[in-house]
Amino acid sequence: MLKNLEDVIDFTARLPGIKRIGVVTRSNSGSLLAIHGRDPRVTAVSLVAMPVIYAKPFEHFVREGERRGKYIYHKSFKRKHTKGPGRLPVSFFTELKTYQSRVFKGVPQLRNVIHFQSDTDEVLRNDGHFEYLQKHLPAPHKSVRVHGVTHSFLPGKQQLVINETLLWLK
Repeated sequence: MLKNLEDVIDFTARLPGIKRIGVVTRSNSGSLLAIHGRDPRVTAVSLVAMPVIYAKPFEHFVREGERRGKYIYHKSFKRKHTKGPGRLPVSFFTELKTYQSRVFKGVPQLRNVIHFQSDTDEVLRNDGHFEYLQKHLPAPHKSVRVHGVTHSFLPGKQQLVINETLLWLK
C-alpha cells in the first residue's frame, strides 16, 4: 500500500503543469499517509475520518463481531455485495496495531491539513482521534466535526466535506 501511494504521488508530480499536489484520504488511507511521512511535493492534505488510535476502534469489532475461523464478521463491514455482515481477517486487526507508533510519529509531519470527523462515527466512536489530530497536527490546520453522520459522512454531508476540502486545497 505504501508503494501504491508513492507511485501515485510520483505519477502526479510528473504530469505537465503540476506545481502543487493535494491529497485527500479517507479512514485508514489517512493513517497510511502519516506512515508514509512528509513528502515535500504534497502541499495540502484532507483527512476524512482518519483513525489514529488503532486499538480503540478495533476492540469493539473484535468484541461485538462474530468470529468464524480466520475472519470477524461485523455489521459495519457490510457492503452491497456481502448480503449481510461483511468480514475482515483477524490478521487485519493485529497487523494494523503494529503501525500505531508510526502513525503517531507521522501525524506531526503532515502539513497544511484539514481533517473531518463525525461525532456519531460508528467505527471511530469518538475515541480520541479528533482530539489527537487537533493537538498534534502542526499549523496551519483546520478541524471540522460534523454532527449526526456515519463514518462515510452519510446522510447528506459528503458534499460538505468535498466543498470544504476543495477550498482548503486551493
